Amino acid sequence: MIFQKKINSRIFFVLLLTATTFSSKAQTDSAPKKVAIFLYKGAEILDLAGPAEVFAASGFDTYTMSVDGKEILSQGFITIKPQYSLDNAPVPDIVVFPGGGATATANDPRVMEWVKKLHDRGSILMSVCTGAQILARAGYLDNKNITTWHGYINDLQKLVPTAVVLGNTRFVDNGNIITTAGVSAGIDGALYLVSRLNGMDAAKQTAFYMEYDKWDPKAGRVE
Repeated sequence: MIFQKKINSRIFFVLLLTATTFSSKAQTDSAPKKVAIFLYKGAEILDLAGPAEVFAASGFDTYTMSVDGKEILSQGFITIKPQYSLDNAPVPDIVVFPGGGATATANDPRVMEWVKKLHDRGSILMSVCTGAQILARAGYLDNKNITTWHGYINDLQKLVPTAVVLGNTRFVDNGNIITTAGVSAGIDGALYLVSRLNGMDAAKQTAFYMEYDKWDPKAGRVE
């Protein structure tokens, strides 16, 4: 009888441990994905605000960050205080690189090191407009179909001669690398990514909430 009680106790302990493990994993899997909106001086307002609105409205854990966490001047007249810096930001599942002012950031070794670490861990890197140069400098646009703001197509093509820079394309999905066209196209790319991760119904609900009735899920390209 005593032996049977010991066996039952061990079985109970194993079952309890297993249940706790599965519960912990379920909580981790269901946790909202972290989205970092990466800021720098001169960043275009809609480039950063459009995707931020989409991800926040879709229930993602969305936050702003920059290299040093100091205030930046967006588009010459809006001051933004990022919540985090490279040193203290949560590790993001998704990063948005807006256009405008991205050149200095694309040539910052600290940013390149950080971007490569994120890429290696499987984070999704999404550029809007001329923010594509950050992904280009990191080497992640080579030999890919990509897109950017119509006024930057030729420059990006020179920067990445092995890529095909597409015009009239709202977004291009290359797995963990997503590029979008200019300004408002960041909204399209973000909505597409929501549909990829959470389903089309979730993306449509967000678009409806935002009254973004011009969204065409077929206006992009999936590689």
